[in-house]
Amino acid sequence: MRYYIIFGLTLIAVLLITFYPKDYLMRFENQITVDYSKLTEDDLWTYEIDNDNLLLKENLNNKWVFIPNKNGKTILTFYYNRDDDKYTYKITYELVVKNNKIIWKNGEALGLLDYPNLY
Repeated sequence: MRYYIIFGLTLIAVLLITFYPKDYLMRFENQITVDYSKLTEDDLWTYEIDNDNLLLKENLNNKWVFIPNKNGKTILTFYYNRDDDKYTYKITYELVVKNNKIIWKNGEALGLLDYPNLY
């Protein structure tokens, strides 16, 4: 009888772990990297952060590394400008900084079918 109880509890735990709803895409420790070097060779990408929850650690050839600064929600937006008037591509990442962790909640691309993931 105890084997049935242990098996049942194990099965319930596995189902909860497997199907527990996550409201985020990915969680990162201490930093995130955004790499657009494979999309374009030129340096026409710019970024904008809506607050100071993330800070730029380094930028090298369309590869940005951000570190957490303080807790809270932030929107990280990248633009690819070919013309001076309007952006050609716009990629938006919705992030939450909490206890030195960066949680990627959502992403959206305008003008592109796909966009690079954070790592």
